[in-house]
Amino acid sequence: MVMNAAQAVQVARLYDRPDLLTPFRQRGLLEQGEHLAEMVLNADDRGHASDVVAVNTWAAELSLTGWFEWHRPTISR
Repeated sequence: MVMNAAQAVQVARLYDRPDLLTPFRQRGLLEQGEHLAEMVLNADDRGHASDVVAVNTWAAELSLTGWFEWHRPTISR
């Protein structure tokens, strides 16, 4: 839910819709969601490479490392 809160923070800012944050604020998730959002929004955007860094950073922040692993895509021709 904290990751959902982070996404809501980004959408709320993009569309000027602070009302979207109310459910997260009411459940005490907004502060941590804002923290996660800032970690991603303040980083340099390098496309997919930035996405990988963001996922790894959030996983570390939320103690989720070891729950997934990265694989290189295989392309069949």
